[in-house]
Amino acid sequence: MITGQKFSLVNYPTKYAPALQGKGMGTQAVVAIFPYLKVNYGNYNAIYLTVNCKNLGAKACYQKGGFESLDDEYLGGAEGAQYIMRGTIA
Repeated sequence: MITGQKFSLVNYPTKYAPALQGKGMGTQAVVAIFPYLKVNYGNYNAIYLTVNCKNLGAKACYQKGGFESLDDEYLGGAEGAQYIMRGTIA
């Protein structure tokens, strides 16, 4: 979904589809988004996301895909504290 100057990925949690876990599909999807962002949003330097601090598998997936975890956390998440992560576009 693209709204104004924000870009959002709709995330389908694999916890609802355990058969999809551990196959690298999430990492492939994360890696694939960067070329798209560079072509279509190259005027931006980075994309940010949050991931629940309890969801270490998702954090690892985003890191393998090219995101880095920042030293700050978002504490207003509906499910608790969230790591703030950044992926470089340009």
